[in-house]
Amino acid sequence: MCIGYEAGAQEASALRIGDSLFGLGDYTRAIQKYEELTDSPKKVLKLATAYEALGNNSKAISYYEQLIETEKSNPGARYKYGKLLYKMARYRNADSVFAELSKHYPQNPNFQYQLGVVKEKLEDSTAIQHYEAAYAIDTLHVDALFKIGKLHLEKRRFETADKFIDKGLEFNARSVRFLMLKGLSAYHQKKYHDAIATYESLLELKQKNTRLLEQLALSYGQTNQF
Repeated sequence: MCIGYEAGAQEASALRIGDSLFGLGDYTRAIQKYEELTDSPKKVLKLATAYEALGNNSKAISYYEQLIETEKSNPGARYKYGKLLYKMARYRNADSVFAELSKHYPQNPNFQYQLGVVKEKLEDSTAIQHYEAAYAIDTLHVDALFKIGKLHLEKRRFETADKFIDKGLEFNARSVRFLMLKGLSAYHQKKYHDAIATYESLLELKQKNTRLLEQLALSYGQTNQF
């Protein structure tokens, strides 16, 4: 009984120390502590996460695949695996992972969103459908909202794009990414006064790039503010 207690205490100590080291960014020493744990799905997940944080993605992938093999019904592991595949530009593999997750968990907005992100990388026109599905499930999913607005803007569907952009700015009126979309939309619709106001707001937020400055200058020219 005493031996079992000591083993359990050592296990808990190794896990606690490993997590503490991981939290401090000392990933190599965290891995060393995780290696002391008894073989289990938890140990494999800890190692996968630590190797990923360390930047050893190939090692992390092998542990995620090991975990998925033993924990076939673990969506969390599959999600992390899919995200890492995407990071490694293995888009086809990531697409398969997120398609499967979306199929089995159709009410999870982030699975739909991640599938959209992968589809976009694959230049698949169905990407927007997955962003819209994510937003339909969760109207607070601002990332999906941004992607929808951006893709409609790229297709020059300005009226639709503006609706989504305005919704995004309702969440945060100083959102740089939504203000950039708003400025672009106004500029391409030749609403130069609106474009000027938006681009000036971005300059106040210390945002500056060649396209912004060029379009701001052209907008001033179009309104005779030479």
